[in-house]
Amino acid sequence: MSRFIVKFAPETDAYALWSLVVDGPVAVGSRAEVTRDRIELYGPSDRLDAAFAAADARGTSSIHGVGRWDDPVVVAATGTCCGELQRADLAEFCAHMLAQNHDRAAALLTLDEDDV
Repeated sequence: MSRFIVKFAPETDAYALWSLVVDGPVAVGSRAEVTRDRIELYGPSDRLDAAFAAADARGTSSIHGVGRWDDPVVVAATGTCCGELQRADLAEFCAHMLAQNHDRAAALLTLDEDDV
């Protein structure tokens, strides 16, 4: 699956629909907002409720565990660079990316050596 849902923190109603194609968010918001955006972008899915339940329980719906609560980093990209993103910075990174503030998003990454 090239997309999965990541929940920012256990006690919040804040999620990102994460794309492995771009290594970043394609939608961010509450469960209702991400559901709406997911359907607008990719059409309906009968697996969406299960994906949110997995994200609520584990921090992610990724079958590979990308973005689990206990996973300290995720791989993320801004379009001009790629690196490791601290899970604690996930919400801020997503906000910058969706606002097209790529430089601010990139500042949150530990860059891969190939990108430095």
